[in-house]
Amino acid sequence: MKQLISAIVFSIVSAVTLAGPTYSVKERTIGDLMKDPAARAILEKHLPSTTSNAQFSMAEGFTLEFIAGFDQTGELTEDNLGKIGQELAALKAD
Repeated sequence: MKQLISAIVFSIVSAVTLAGPTYSVKERTIGDLMKDPAARAILEKHLPSTTSNAQFSMAEGFTLEFIAGFDQTGELTEDNLGKIGQELAALKAD
């Protein structure tokens, strides 16, 4: 039984490692996303008012999902976060 569990865990870890890290609105900080030009372009496309706000840089340690609760632009909707998440998932993170 231990060998079977070990084999399953190894397979999962290997699959995740081979796939490489990805970007996400739930797990990656805004700072991480803004450092990557492709991810930054996605955010700027979907969140033009948010990303151009001078206070946006103060949120670099938070995720988009977290700051959605403080949204004053109306851009951080569930629908928009879903679109951003899909586009980010297609990128391979550094």
